[in-house]
Amino acid sequence: MTALGIANDLGGSLRFPAQCCGVASLKPSFGRIAAHSEAAAELPMSLQLLQANGPMARRVADLRPAFAAACRPDPRDPWQVPVPLEGPRSPVPSVWRSR
Repeated sequence: MTALGIANDLGGSLRFPAQCCGVASLKPSFGRIAAHSEAAAELPMSLQLLQANGPMARRVADLRPAFAAACRPDPRDPWQVPVPLEGPRSPVPSVWRSR
C-alpha cells in the first residue's frame, strides 16, 4: 500500500508478511532502532527484549534509507544503542569483494 513502512517483530510480524507478499523487511538487532511505547512498559521484560522495530519496503534497496531514518536516537528508549550506520572500510582489495 505504501513505499515504506515500519513494523515491529515479536513473533514474525516483519518477516512473515514480507515472505508471503514479496516485499523486503529487516529485523534489526535489539536496541538498533529506538522503540518507545507506553504499552510496551506493560509487557513482561522477556517480551520487551525480543521485540524489534524494523522497516518494510517494496525493494531491498529501499530498506537502507528507511533504516537510516529509523535509527535516529530517542531519549525515551533506554535500550537504544547509538551505533553508526557504516563501519570502517574493509581492508580486502575490491577485486576480491566482487567474487
